[in-house]
Amino acid sequence: MSSRILTMRTVIGAYLVLLSSPAFVAAALPVHVNDYTVDASRSLVIIHVSRAGMASALGHDHLISSRQLSGTATYASAELPRSQFSLQLLVNTLVVDDPVLRKQAGGKYAKAVSESARESTRRNMLSDKVLDAAVFGEINVQGRWQSGNLTNGRLALSVSLHGVRREMNVPVQIEIDAGKLIATGKFQVRQSDFAIKPFTTLAGALAVADMIEVNYRIVLTPGRGAGGTK
Repeated sequence: MSSRILTMRTVIGAYLVLLSSPAFVAAALPVHVNDYTVDASRSLVIIHVSRAGMASALGHDHLISSRQLSGTATYASAELPRSQFSLQLLVNTLVVDDPVLRKQAGGKYAKAVSESARESTRRNMLSDKVLDAAVFGEINVQGRWQSGNLTNGRLALSVSLHGVRREMNVPVQIEIDAGKLIATGKFQVRQSDFAIKPFTTLAGALAVADMIEVNYRIVLTPGRGAGGTK
């Protein structure tokens, strides 16, 4: 009988120790999740598009950009994997070779591009031969935190573009500044992965490279504002 009582006391004691352990207490407490909205006025997406083909010297590399990103996010600082977001970008907001951005980038982008050349490139980009903006007017990104820490994290993305949805894994750095979240990063993707045929001319001698590089800086402010999704 005494041995049974001793065993019960041991079990109860172990249970009480478990209940009082920091790990158990942390798991039992609700995770605080904060809502955020994309601040389009401070956010920027830049897509680096390179020239290709035997006659590539006749063309130039492009910077495609937009400051019209919208969306919302939830951020759980104590449990990052519970953080997630939804982003939208209207295709017709894309700007080709913004003179200010080209000047800031310098290097191969330092040479000015004429207004007529910018308009021609944008017209080709939005046409049914490339992005087909009249049919596929929005780029949609659903994402969640996958791994890492704020200075070296990974995001799992589900990207819908040109009628095709692809899963991606991309790097991110998060900075917290006066209550705002600032997410920055860059990654490469092939246009052909989204059934987009890169633009070509001169019988294919001058073309747009399939691989593009996406650079992003997304600023999120606390709360669910009018600029976010419902």
